[in-house]
Amino acid sequence: MRTSPFLFLILPLAALIAPNPADCADWPMFRGDAQRTGYSTETVGYPQKEPFWKINIQHCEFVSSPSIANGVLYIGGHDSCIYALNAQNGEIIWVKKTGAWVESSPLITDGKVVVGGFDNAIHILDLKKGDETTRIVTNGIQISSPGILPNGSLVSGWGYPNQGMLAVVNGTRLAKRSSNTLSWTVPFLQTSYSSPAILGQLAVIGANDGIFYGVDAKEGKTIWTVKTNGGVFLSTPAIQGRAAYFAPGETDPGVYAVNLTDGNILWNSAKVNTQGEDLSDSGLQKAQSLRKQLQRGPRHSGEGLIVPPLQGLGKTVRSQAGDLVAWQWLGGMHTSSVALDERSVFVVRKLFGVQSGASGGSSDIAYIPQMQCIALDKTTGRQRWNFSELRQGANLGFCSSPVITGHMVYFGWGGGKAYGLDKTSGLVKWQATLDGDIIASPAISNRQLYFATMAGSIYSFKLSETDAGIDFNTSTFCYPNPARGKSLTIQFYVNEEAALSMTIFSMAEKPVLHYAQDLPAGEKVPFNWNIGAVANGVYFAKVTALYRDGRKDSKMIKIAVLR
Repeated sequence: MRTSPFLFLILPLAALIAPNPADCADWPMFRGDAQRTGYSTETVGYPQKEPFWKINIQHCEFVSSPSIANGVLYIGGHDSCIYALNAQNGEIIWVKKTGAWVESSPLITDGKVVVGGFDNAIHILDLKKGDETTRIVTNGIQISSPGILPNGSLVSGWGYPNQGMLAVVNGTRLAKRSSNTLSWTVPFLQTSYSSPAILGQLAVIGANDGIFYGVDAKEGKTIWTVKTNGGVFLSTPAIQGRAAYFAPGETDPGVYAVNLTDGNILWNSAKVNTQGEDLSDSGLQKAQSLRKQLQRGPRHSGEGLIVPPLQGLGKTVRSQAGDLVAWQWLGGMHTSSVALDERSVFVVRKLFGVQSGASGGSSDIAYIPQMQCIALDKTTGRQRWNFSELRQGANLGFCSSPVITGHMVYFGWGGGKAYGLDKTSGLVKWQATLDGDIIASPAISNRQLYFATMAGSIYSFKLSETDAGIDFNTSTFCYPNPARGKSLTIQFYVNEEAALSMTIFSMAEKPVLHYAQDLPAGEKVPFNWNIGAVANGVYFAKVTALYRDGRKDSKMIKIAVLR
């Protein structure tokens, strides 16, 4: 591990220049922001049951995740095209054909959309028309989702055959031409498909050699490295405060928290949450050996992949999804990028376990996948909850990475299963079955949740539903808040029939609106306030419910109008 005192100069500056996702409703890059937190701070509700809109593009698979800016959704496809869609109705605005698959997620910056492809190039397109302004030739087959430094430099992971990381100074401002001049490259021992998380001029990124890198992205110098027990592969790290968080996957079951200053490991969740697993170096080597045994000549059954008996299985753990399967951790998991909020680290992963006697014979062992979404305490790495699901069929693909709001976690996985879990408890609050496996990460923008699938479909769900009513005080509120459009909704709820009265005041205590209605018991009643002619500012809604026996409930709701 190497450290540099120069990093101490990076971090205080970064606190001043890091973007604040609360300031806008856009989702302009993979994971939403430069730190790759996957966190939307928009005030939103729950998804509606039916999609707001859906579009299907035939003969196209989506691995690229959507990016949204100024009401337009951008995404790349396996048909070698980059698409721009109206984010409100799904209509295609323009299509740009490239030379090969586009799995990288777009970066929207400086009036351009920046996408790396399998055609050895980074494509820089005009946002409005899709015209290519610059093509940066990299001679690397796969480019990860690019990030951007405060000085305008583009930074990306660089796939085989040119291994490591690359940067292009002022790439979005280059003249209209093809260029193969890179500002710098950092060689890694193996390839990197991970996307860089950026804070100031520090970039952190993982590689297939199982090493996590901290790089001075202005100078192209490695500052520190962290060796893990597994290749990072497609998982992208995230930064918050003075720590980076990442999940290597493959042969390492841990999620890591690393000090940005010196690369020291703050915690490893696999060491903190040992539920009987053998996570010593010898145990990890044994798991890798067992995994190789599983990969030699398995035969199929209705229960999964059947392999000959394995020797020395080591310790077992029981599945969180039920008590029917005793699981061995054998590595070989596919792990998503992490998501961060103020308290927790969230990750989705696919693990493989073994089940003895799967086809009735005591000598048979089934190789069965388990899908998980876990929440870890950000300070200690302790597991807060684990949502698990046993799945049939070993080839369910990689995991969609989670995105989070103030109260929910959203993600997808094989079989087109999309979930919304309560962020605090891990309980399912919403789910949908989409047409196609979900590998791409969801995105949230302007109170809509977007999913893309391997069947060529893109879905939009309105985030406007509210939770089941509890009582007047809890279930009477305003959304979205702050409001940036032409209307907002105030929801009322009472457990008993009541007469409602509401007055909305300006900051100067001047009445702006009066409203009255009879409320039925146990129903959520919405009121839509047209704020098209209302001045920006803060307003207060005084809501009173008068019950038949003379009792009253009152609540003051603070409303911000920002257009």
